[in-house]
Amino acid sequence: MPSTTKSKYSSFNTSSHIQSSPRGFTLIEIAVVLVIVGLLISSILGPLSSQQTRKNIQSTETLIQEAEAAILGYLAQNGHLPCPATITPTNSNGAESRVGGANTNCRSEHGFIPNADLGLNGIVDANNILTDHWGNPIRYSLTSVGTFAYAIDTFNISTLSATAPDIQICNNTACATTVATNIAAVIFSLGPDASQPAPFQSENIDNLNAIFVNREPSEAAGAAFDDILTWISSNQIAYTLVESGQAN
Repeated sequence: MPSTTKSKYSSFNTSSHIQSSPRGFTLIEIAVVLVIVGLLISSILGPLSSQQTRKNIQSTETLIQEAEAAILGYLAQNGHLPCPATITPTNSNGAESRVGGANTNCRSEHGFIPNADLGLNGIVDANNILTDHWGNPIRYSLTSVGTFAYAIDTFNISTLSATAPDIQICNNTACATTVATNIAAVIFSLGPDASQPAPFQSENIDNLNAIFVNREPSEAAGAAFDDILTWISSNQIAYTLVESGQAN
């Protein structure tokens, strides 16, 4: 006898149970995801960039300190300071630049670390000039008092007493506050923004006077500053001359 039991599927209405296709992402949802991904990438790259900047600053500070020590070592050995290296009008190829050969006047009081004479371990550019960790030349300026007396062979303690160096380290271009005086030499890097120096930083490369600016790092509009400076005073020179037996 035919079965009268209905299949449990017999009442399934296919017309009312059509399977729907998977729904895609809307443009808004995609945009939200992209924003979130961008924020995540920024949160990672931001700290990495800051860490690299701090590393470059610390490495450049160390290199400048090494340059200062090497210049004082040159002083202890030779009895006078080295002249700056120059690129224009005469390229000295990383060596100190003098007008007429050994122990004559410096070609300029402003220039670069004479690394060919100092032998520091660092990276040099196409002109054989020692560079900071942004690839920019490390600068070196020497007092011109006494017509570069500090850099010629006749320099001694008596000359030091008679011709006090004229470089001043100030907190701004007008030198409203003096940080240090009687400075014989300045060694410095223009920092990360060497190609776009702010007014305070421009003072350090104007080659117009013996004023150099050193102040706390800042990104403030019109008062930005990230130069890295150190300097050599007349007292450091006197001490080095006496300790090395060069005083006479």
